[in-house]
This record gives sequence, structure tokens and C-alpha cells, in this order.
Amino acid sequence: MKRDYTKNLDNAIIDCIANTDKALNDIISHVFELIMSAEQSEYLGYVHGKRDDKNVDNKRNGFYKKAVQSLNSTFSINVPRDRLGNFKPGILELIKDKRADLDALAFQLYMKGLTTRDIEDIFDDHFGGKYSKSGISRIATEFTDTRDKWLARPLNSDWYAIYIDALQVNIKRDTVEKEAFYIAIGIRNDLTRDVLGVWNNPTENKEGWEEVVKDIKQRGVTNVLYFAADGFQGLPTTINKYFPKADFQSCVVHKKRNVLSKVRASDKTDVAADLNKVFVLEDPSFTSAEGKNRLSEFINVWGKKYKSIKNMFPENEQHHYFTYSKYPVKMQRMIYTTNCIESLNKKIRRTIKIRGSFQNEDSAMNLICACLIEHCEYNLYKYKVTSLIDIKYELDRMLENQKVSKIEI
Repeated sequence: MKRDYTKNLDNAIIDCIANTDKALNDIISHVFELIMSAEQSEYLGYVHGKRDDKNVDNKRNGFYKKAVQSLNSTFSINVPRDRLGNFKPGILELIKDKRADLDALAFQLYMKGLTTRDIEDIFDDHFGGKYSKSGISRIATEFTDTRDKWLARPLNSDWYAIYIDALQVNIKRDTVEKEAFYIAIGIRNDLTRDVLGVWNNPTENKEGWEEVVKDIKQRGVTNVLYFAADGFQGLPTTINKYFPKADFQSCVVHKKRNVLSKVRASDKTDVAADLNKVFVLEDPSFTSAEGKNRLSEFINVWGKKYKSIKNMFPENEQHHYFTYSKYPVKMQRMIYTTNCIESLNKKIRRTIKIRGSFQNEDSAMNLICACLIEHCEYNLYKYKVTSLIDIKYELDRMLENQKVSKIEI
């Protein structure tokens, strides 16, 4: 039986949902109820008041109240029921679908870094109604549950690499100050990449890094070939506490930038050339021992002119800059820098820059995690790292040797 209302009427009702205000609520409620009554007549096969008891197995059974949420307010409607409880008004699904679409759009705008005021203005311009701050808060709260489950999910046991870094984000706690949000990404032993998590600690320090590494361990990671980070003091010791057989690589690219920032412009070209001689890539004969010797020569030469250079390479940390030399030459460029996580952080920074600052760490965590979840689902993170396919066997062998070493201990 053909419905008593048309698709155009459906659209008209949806427009009413988007544009209604309190003065029109009674009218809109009455229209909804008329449509649902017509739907029920179609479903039952008879018009209200003209039922033949002998030929009808089901019948009307009163109403129940339901709150309908518009952009600006909530109003009540009477939803008809049938005796068997099978009747579901189609107009309610239209309302539900429309609201879900608006929620999805609002959250997408929020995720891109727009403020609640920006979103309200957009909805006012394009839909003739405002999306309230409480609406954004409701969506954020719903996402928080998704976020917490994502952050607590179990992790694969075996990883070739894990890169960790910290973002500085403006958070309001009485005053606005920068706080550290730690992010870890990695390459699993199936050659796919993933974000392991996000952690907040107001200050980037040893305790914050230990929270990150400990959580990674507790969620199932047992074997990692190497960790790479920006050489935060004490981090290698923290990693060794939970992953004693994993290697650690301090980011060489960051260190080069730091060194060059300490010298005059007239010396930058020569210093950069000498640094390239220290950190040799893709040479199978190059070893960590040779790298340390070259680094000592570099410090002796340039440390005479710039004393700060002598303090930039503590003796007990120098070997961490040459970890890459023990790995296949095909992946050395991937190891000796944290560019892979830096590019991801750059994407996040663009988003949070629009916001300026956050009212609390929870709202910042929501936005960062939303960006990361989207990144993992829709970009190259779902594909394998093709550059490592040819050396996967060698990496598997190194990982297996690491496991054997643990057993022997």
C-alpha cells in the first residue's frame, strides 16, 4: 500500500526540524502525529475507527510519549502503538537519521579544530538554527567513551620499531600554559603501522616518559627491535627498564639542527658538512665504533670555537646516535630520524593551532585522538611499509634473536 505522505513532505518535515523554534513546537508535533497516524493506518490496513474485528489480527493500542530534539529545543510527541508492538513509524527514523547527520557534521567540524562558537555560526548560516554548546559537549562526551576504549585496546606483541615524541599544547588550568602530550607510533612485524597511544603529563620529564613505556608494556607489547626518540635525557634508561633487549636511537636530524643553531651563519656550511661525515648512512662497512671516533674528532675541532658543542654529546649517550648502523642499510634513513612521527605531529599541530588553547586536558585529548583515529583509518597507515618488504626476513631474524637472548637470560 502506498504511503499517505510523499518524499517531498519528508523533506519539508526535516527542514522544519532544522528551523523550528519554541513557538512552532505545537504545530510541528501535530504534523508529526498526523503522519504517524497515516503510517499506522497503512501498516494495520484500516483507517482509524473503521476496523472489522473479524478480519484484523492487530489493532491500535494507544500512544507513548517521545521527546524529539531539534537544533534549538526539545518537544514532545505522541507515538501510536499497536497491540503486537511491531509498528515502527518511519518518520521517527527520518528524524533520527537527520539528527545523526547533524551530529556527525558538528563533530567533523569540531575535529578540524573549530570552536563551539564557529560551529554555532556555521549551523546558523547554513541550517537556520544554532547548534548549542551543550550539543557539542554531548557529542564530545560520547566520543570520550570511544577514545578511552581506543587508548586502552590491547597491542600486538611484536614490533620492529616504536617512535615516541611529545607535543606541546596550550591547556587552561587557572592560567594557560603549554603541557606535554606524548604520542607513540610503530611498525608491527606484519609491516603495518599503528598509533600506540596518547598520554598527557603537564611537564615533559622522566616520569611522563616512564608512564608511556610502562603502559605500552602492560597492553601487550613484549618485543621491540628499537625505539627512536628525540634523545630526551634519561629516556634510554627508562626504555631499558621495561624492554632490556630493545635498541634505542636518538634522532640524528634533531641533533644536527641543535648543533647548527649554536654556530654562526658563516660556519653553518662547514659544520653541516663535517656532521655528514660523522653520521654515515647506507655504508655496510660503517660501524658504531667508527662513528663515535668521528664524533670525538668533530667535538675536538669545533668545540674549541663553540664550547656549547662539547656539552651536546655526553660520553655515555654517544652510542645511541649510531644504533642505525647495525641495521640493514635499506632502512637506516628510517631509523636515524623521527621524521615519520614528526609528519604526523605536524598534522595535529595544524588542527590544534586553530583552537589556540583548550579549556582542559580532556578536550585536547579528544581532538588529538580524533585526528589520530582518522589518520589510522583513512590514510597510508592501513597499508604495509613496502620499503621493508625485501628485508622482512632479516628483521624477523633479528627479532627472533632478541627473543632467544631473553630466554637465555
